Amino acid sequence: MGYTCSNCKESDVKPGVKLWRHRRDEKGLQLLCFKCAKEDQGVKIAKLKRDGTHKSAHGFTDQIGSGGELIPAIPILYTRKDEGYSYYAVNDFPSKPYTWWQRLPSE
Repeated sequence: MGYTCSNCKESDVKPGVKLWRHRRDEKGLQLLCFKCAKEDQGVKIAKLKRDGTHKSAHGFTDQIGSGGELIPAIPILYTRKDEGYSYYAVNDFPSKPYTWWQRLPSE
């Protein structure tokens, strides 16, 4: 599958974009770029800061939707090819992978 938006297929390959995922993957893993994440949650966010945060009612956040339904999709990379990707839990991101995500373009 790779690090690609499930809806529009934007990916981390040329030029690469930040992706979000549902806090609870009850319907299976779905990765969403900023545009698709806003549509999925029915929210209007004019612009993201470079680090992936935006102004919310409670200050700046990197989550999208009511109650932070979508969180940054920060992959845990495995060394064995057949293991693929898994993703860090909300607020459990080590600083290095989180910095990698923050540096990706937002759109």
